[in-house]
Amino acid sequence: MPEVFVNTTPLQDLHRLGRLEWLRNFYGRVVVPAAVATELDEGLRLGAKVPDVRTIPWVEVRDVPEAAEVFPNFIHRGEAGVIALARLSGDALILMDNGLARAHARGLGLRITGTLGVILRAKREGLIPAVEPLLRQLQDEGFQVAPATLAEVMRLAGD
Repeated sequence: MPEVFVNTTPLQDLHRLGRLEWLRNFYGRVVVPAAVATELDEGLRLGAKVPDVRTIPWVEVRDVPEAAEVFPNFIHRGEAGVIALARLSGDALILMDNGLARAHARGLGLRITGTLGVILRAKREGLIPAVEPLLRQLQDEGFQVAPATLAEVMRLAGD
């Protein structure tokens, strides 16, 4: 099973949906870079609805080695940490939602999914009857998705 590296947005969105445990169910253990944990800590301090990953036993917070590569400016610290750790792993899967960061990671040959991919997997595995209610809830909370992507997710889900 690959090591799974998760950025802030999928953690936040799945937590808001009350479905964070899907990550444990699907992957067993996930790794978040220290920068992602720090972003979530700041969110908690400000009262945002985010998980406290430092208290979740199946989440490992991992430091990125100092010698990690340099990333373009459009890649945020958390995303850079996820990509850097994934590149150090022999077998990795990345969970992130930012389109530019995903494209960069894909260009490096990394495997990627995101919040919508996790929801689709939940549907395939029979954990939910339909994806549409969850997508609507995410959109109500500010999740942005291109109409074409939304249509493709609905098609894949068979909703």
